[in-house]
Amino acid sequence: MIIVRDFRGAVFSLTLALSLAQTPGTVIRVMLFGKIAPGDYVLQVIVTDKLAKETYRVATQSMDFEIQPVPPLQY
Repeated sequence: MIIVRDFRGAVFSLTLALSLAQTPGTVIRVMLFGKIAPGDYVLQVIVTDKLAKETYRVATQSMDFEIQPVPPLQY
């Protein structure tokens, strides 16, 4: 699951079902262009391994990022 959260509480989430046994080292690209207003956000990725022991089943990582407004084109 990929979660993008702004600092006012709005949440955008995306759930992906992948079989990494078939595709090790998979890179996932999420395009946010035009879907989220400029501002500060947190990106959180949660991975669940259904074959792992209960203690090691879920991994999560997050990072802050900023979407800046696109400047108008100068002709």
